[in-house]
Amino acid sequence: MKIFVAFLLSFIVLKGAYAQTDWNTEQLALIERMKELSASMRIDGGGGEAYAAVLSEGFTRWTVGSTTINEREGWIDGIAEWFDAGWRVIDGSLEVLEIDIHGEIATTRRVVRETFKSLEGDTTTYESGVVETWVISNGKWMLLRASVTPKLVENE
Repeated sequence: MKIFVAFLLSFIVLKGAYAQTDWNTEQLALIERMKELSASMRIDGGGGEAYAAVLSEGFTRWTVGSTTINEREGWIDGIAEWFDAGWRVIDGSLEVLEIDIHGEIATTRRVVRETFKSLEGDTTTYESGVVETWVISNGKWMLLRASVTPKLVENE
């Protein structure tokens, strides 16, 4: 029985759906907002204020495995402190796996890889699985919920 269950689970994983590759105009607009969010943390990216401009009222963020759910203002303050301390994203990539839009609400799945650099020159690279809920507010996509599963790739 155990062998059958293992076989069945491996078959399900192998037969799973692949990442979405064709994007419509609405989905492309959402991808651009994702890029704006990432760009805010780069050198000359605007930091906390630019990051906050993409977050919806009521925004929360959860790191999988943690018991803490960060609320909007606390998260923005943390980002601003991080940015003020000299940390920046110096390299990164974004792989959008899925965007599912229903009216003014969208759910997304993506993989983000970012390398952070401190003022002292230390770098750290993380790759994170991210599941998000986005909403339209004042004609723009705004991030409402984020659940992040980070994995340390390198630490120099």
